[in-house]
Amino acid sequence: MKTILPALLLSTALAFPQPAQALEIHADTELQLLCGVGYLLVSADPAMENTKQEEARLRQMGEILLNLADDTLAAQNVSTAEREEIGRRYTLQVDAAFDNNTELGFDPDQCAVLVADAEAAALDAEIDKYMTCGAGFLATASVSQDAGDSDTAAKLEALGEQLANYAEDLMMEAGYGDDARFQIGQLYGESIGAKVQAGEDLNYDWDTCAALGT
Repeated sequence: MKTILPALLLSTALAFPQPAQALEIHADTELQLLCGVGYLLVSADPAMENTKQEEARLRQMGEILLNLADDTLAAQNVSTAEREEIGRRYTLQVDAAFDNNTELGFDPDQCAVLVADAEAAALDAEIDKYMTCGAGFLATASVSQDAGDSDTAAKLEALGEQLANYAEDLMMEAGYGDDARFQIGQLYGESIGAKVQAGEDLNYDWDTCAALGT
């Protein structure tokens, strides 16, 4: 779990949080924080009468955006303590706006767009992982076959096909058509095959790829 999230779970119990150190937060990151906090607060508000499914989905959307904000802040070398304080500060800000029925400081419609974009990016990242690993296993199977190790080649080929098939399912979920999926598969096959033949490292290590097939 990211640094900001546990701080948010505690923040409503902190009446007098310490002021955060001066830090310029980019507008995109601030919107992620505001929207993420908003989703979490709405998910936990009994007055909203959310179903269990709605509560889970709202919490999921909040965590997606807060994790993105936390990753951004961490990449800017913002310390754990500062990120925790940022989480508390934004929670109190949004919670006060809800309680006082004042301006939230963001357009809720923007929040849905942020979540959709984040989920699309996460899906593309998963596709890349499965395609890379699948093509890597298939290319390595070919190398093993050429070396006369048919048993290893067969195992690697089966694993490569398993991952490639899962990547196919993910691409269909993402809305890629038949031609696009074929072209993507061809591109990964050629590029990853060339890297394997050249002895180059792939973007994912062996253990990461092998774990996908379990």
